[in-house]
Amino acid sequence: MNFRTVNPATGKVVKEFPLQSDEQVFTALSQADKRYREDWKRRPVAERARIVGRAAAILREKRDEYASYATLEMGKIARFGYLEIDLVADILDYYATNGEKFLAPQPVPGEPAATVVHEPVGVILAIEP
Repeated sequence: MNFRTVNPATGKVVKEFPLQSDEQVFTALSQADKRYREDWKRRPVAERARIVGRAAAILREKRDEYASYATLEMGKIARFGYLEIDLVADILDYYATNGEKFLAPQPVPGEPAATVVHEPVGVILAIEP
């Protein structure tokens, strides 16, 4: 069985994706976790913020392409597809700009030897449309 992307306006199949076995899914998750542990979590916050900022720039550079997917695959009105791409790019820019400040170590009031340190915790799996 394959998963299908169907254009809701025409009912035509846009693309089919093969069903993945449990082993394939766990292999992909394991690879993502390895990349996280060996690379991403070791990068300074400033470098991670630059990467997030670059993702925002790519969304804006390919705005027409990405907005068209929302129309093709979900039936979203084109104008709203553009608004969604702009919103996501703005959110990425916000965290790229403010991430270092948000994640800076913070002293605990009244506890001179204590500091709150923020660290990445790992891979997140999300299944979304």
